[in-house]
Amino acid sequence: MITSPGRKINRYYENLQDQRGRDEASNRPLIEETDVVEFFKHLGFQATVYQEKLLRDKSHFVLARWSRQSGKSLAMAVAVLFNALTHKGFRAAIVAPSKRQSFKMVDKISRLLARLGREVLEGPPRKGRLVFRNGSVIEALPNNPDTVRGETLNVVVLDEFAYIEHDKELYDAIIFALSTTNGSFYGMSTPGSRDTLFYDMATDDEQFADFSRHHVSYKDALKPNGPIDPEFLEKIRRQYQTDPGTVEAGDGRTVRRLFSPSRKLQGRAEAERSNRPRVSGKDSQAVSNGPGTVEAGDGSRFCGR
Repeated sequence: MITSPGRKINRYYENLQDQRGRDEASNRPLIEETDVVEFFKHLGFQATVYQEKLLRDKSHFVLARWSRQSGKSLAMAVAVLFNALTHKGFRAAIVAPSKRQSFKMVDKISRLLARLGREVLEGPPRKGRLVFRNGSVIEALPNNPDTVRGETLNVVVLDEFAYIEHDKELYDAIIFALSTTNGSFYGMSTPGSRDTLFYDMATDDEQFADFSRHHVSYKDALKPNGPIDPEFLEKIRRQYQTDPGTVEAGDGRTVRRLFSPSRKLQGRAEAERSNRPRVSGKDSQAVSNGPGTVEAGDGSRFCGR
């Protein structure tokens, strides 16, 4: 089929207009909001006091030690998306203990896009990678120092930081990736063993004095101040006759931490890191209640050696 010259000219003009539109979009913010908390509301959410504090934190080094189910992933997803939409060529990386966990954060951000009511992506979303019309990119990266080291990034979010292997090597690579952009680092987690870089950043006021620290316990996240239902926690307390942050196995071992970040799987993570046999039975009580726990400055407890 032969295409007439007129149709070719029309198609060329349409493509030219589309390219001009993309170029214009790349030079201006993709949203009207200039305040991240207002953007949070625009997406249909009401920020808690502690979420707003995190959203407004402009520090280069931010550490969030929050309870599970307290809303940290949502707050971080909105913060990263806001920067991608308001800054041309913004590059953000999400890193977690596994690639699957990194993908989950990017997927959460992708699902927020439907709430915008406008098209902001350059092409369809890809698994673990979002490319925006202004040249910004949000991408899930593997937990691999060599991979991160080759990137140039504006923001790195390290999710479940306390459970990342080779955390010191990974952090070194992240710092190099942020150095040329004067970028920001966000470390988020519920605490685990004290033999981690996350623990050092949360407690060492000398070496990590530049960090802005955010601590949210499960009590801080109870309704109406947060999303956790106190009636549900009361049911757990009645069933297990213990603090709602812990669930005890029949032999007395703490086998799961539901909400509280202040004590985490006493002895278990430490035993795995040092290749010692896992403590069980009556001995685990000594680990759980004795010198194996370390008090942080704010009264919360980390698991010790």
